[in-house]
Amino acid sequence: MNWYEALKFKVNPLDIRPNTILIGLEEEEQRLKNHIFKGEVCFINGITGSGKTSLLLKIQDELKDHEFIYLDAHDLPKNFNIEEELKKKKSFFDKLTFKDWPSKKPVVIIDEFQETDPRIVLNIRSKWENPINKRVKSFIIAQISDHLSNVTDSFKERIGSRTITLRPLDGDNLKKMLVERLVSKRKKKSYANRFSDDALDLLIYTSGGNPRRFLEHADLVFDFHHRKFGKINPVVKEDYLITHYAAREILDVSNINCEGFRAKGEPEVKKKRKKKGVTYETFFDRNEKKVLNYLFGKGPSTYAQIAFGTKVKKGTVTSIVRRLVKKGAAKRHARSDQGVLWDVGPHAKRLKVRI
Repeated sequence: MNWYEALKFKVNPLDIRPNTILIGLEEEEQRLKNHIFKGEVCFINGITGSGKTSLLLKIQDELKDHEFIYLDAHDLPKNFNIEEELKKKKSFFDKLTFKDWPSKKPVVIIDEFQETDPRIVLNIRSKWENPINKRVKSFIIAQISDHLSNVTDSFKERIGSRTITLRPLDGDNLKKMLVERLVSKRKKKSYANRFSDDALDLLIYTSGGNPRRFLEHADLVFDFHHRKFGKINPVVKEDYLITHYAAREILDVSNINCEGFRAKGEPEVKKKRKKKGVTYETFFDRNEKKVLNYLFGKGPSTYAQIAFGTKVKKGTVTSIVRRLVKKGAAKRHARSDQGVLWDVGPHAKRLKVRI
């Protein structure tokens, strides 16, 4: 038994597959219908999960006086023939009267349009543009990108401003969609009230306004409760409320990033400033770096050699080297006839590598 079966749903109400229950796309739906009624070509675009396919399904479901030919460009065979598809749409009466073409002017819809063979596009376009034998009433194309790459410039001009872009939904519409999806006809109530306001805000935040992602995250929360509690699942109880703390934990387990979300009234967590790490440039003063740079270049040297090479007085060099020894940045290397040889210490080498 799944979580939705335990709540007396026959199918998963949060299924992320295309669904004709649309919320927040009323204006886009009306615009699309208007283009179809006027017999125009129209371009629909929006990111994955924004509702393109669901919108197209709803249009086909509602406009009963139109014949729709829905094509998924991913599944089109190489030998696809639009005329054969048009003839398949003939009604029983059309066949009885031996008509060559369907009585109702068809509307051709191509989803995932970016994958379409340009030759097929030209073929369909000819059936839409031909003023004498206009076989296609309206031509609808849909894809994720807002850039059309497989059509001619003249066809883009034909489309003109007839572009419908599906934007992310706001929080109110996402909540309304959840209420609609989770309505139990048997109990005449919606299980959306199991989420606290802050938990819903978290789901909205993590979805980024994407309807499919929002439904997916809500499904994860219900499914987690069902798997964890089984027959004693508290979601079944009327007074149980899923807090944003519980929802956050479940989403975190599912590797969904909740970072940055803050519930209403929740104090802001101030991030501790990271201490700036010690660097070669900041740990040593100008004269110390001058001596170290000389040793890095020349190797083990005496006080006199360092003083001559850096043009710093020998007495000053002596005090500089002593400071560097205390910092672990210089070390005694060996004794020569000319005096003690000093070399770069390990700490200076580590800091130099980080530059």
